[in-house]
Amino acid sequence: MQDQVHFLRSLRYLEIFRQDAPECWVREEDFRLISGLHDLRWLLIDGTAAKKLPAELSDLQYLQFLRIEKSPLQRISSDWNNLGTFVCEICPQLRELPDSFANVPTVTVRGSAFCESPPDWAPAGACEGPATCEGIPQWLVEGWTLGVEGAVEDVCANPGCAKVSNSFGQVDLTKDGYIGFAEMQTALNNNFQGTGVDAPVISESGFACLKSQLGVNATDIPRRMYIQRLLGSSCGQCGWPSVAPPPRDAVAAACSGARDAPVKAMAAAVCAAGNECLGPCAMVQTALAAGDPQQAGLLDEAQLRLAMDTAGLGFLFFEGIAECLHSLAVCDLGPPGTLQPGAVALVGMELYALPTTSCRECSWAYWT
Repeated sequence: MQDQVHFLRSLRYLEIFRQDAPECWVREEDFRLISGLHDLRWLLIDGTAAKKLPAELSDLQYLQFLRIEKSPLQRISSDWNNLGTFVCEICPQLRELPDSFANVPTVTVRGSAFCESPPDWAPAGACEGPATCEGIPQWLVEGWTLGVEGAVEDVCANPGCAKVSNSFGQVDLTKDGYIGFAEMQTALNNNFQGTGVDAPVISESGFACLKSQLGVNATDIPRRMYIQRLLGSSCGQCGWPSVAPPPRDAVAAACSGARDAPVKAMAAAVCAAGNECLGPCAMVQTALAAGDPQQAGLLDEAQLRLAMDTAGLGFLFFEGIAECLHSLAVCDLGPPGTLQPGAVALVGMELYALPTTSCRECSWAYWT
């Protein structure tokens, strides 16, 4: 990449997202390369292996926004005259910040070692306040409550909305449109990997207290609040087809042996509105070509299994799945024991946490 930096010198906005492989995380030498992007105004680093930022990063004198997430950073000594926002989220070892940060309008380092004994010059709001819930860290509580309270309802802020909406699928392991107690703990465990510190262990009572502060009466926290926390908007105006939250009661008798949450998500998806032709529709077409090679327009259970296997969703298949979906759906799915290709497309989209669509507007869709 070093040979290519001169082609990017006019770059103003840069986001680097964390990879699963540790050798791909942003390291100190990578930051030195970034320091050559002198016109950079906005920088987001999601995951870094660096324990300190190199002095060369101070060369980014036009930098106005810097956000670092999931990091073992221990100190920051760089100085930026025009910096307006600095956020280090899940940086538990961060202890040192430059005195000049006293003049930065927005600084957020909640949950860091810096907040154990913040200096007098620490900006207001940089650290978490006194604990309000037992059994859950206050920085986590405030991260949720302040984000949701400050949300501008429904505003569509792309590409952020699309990214955050898709990332929700990595947290919502049961695919039911909510974040439960176990899912939040799993997300914490994943986010603390590579930070050099073990993830905090939350209690069920602490999770219940967080829900209470968010005004959540349901069993779990809905997807809308997850998006609001990160973006300040529910993204409701993005125009994506909306899938109503699946019912929270028990699944129908026809669904015995099914995992509750995924089958509810599928039942909600098969009746969802939306026919746009999106990029992932090509993946669905491949699955349907395997299950419905004659393009008959209806898939029986055996064909549905083949389609789900091809899409990588075979682990969710169970005997009686077609009958189960018919019993739960609030729309007409056609002849009992079968599913139309458009419904299968909707199922695949929902389970992959993608904008839900039947793909009917694709020029190659034979189920229009």
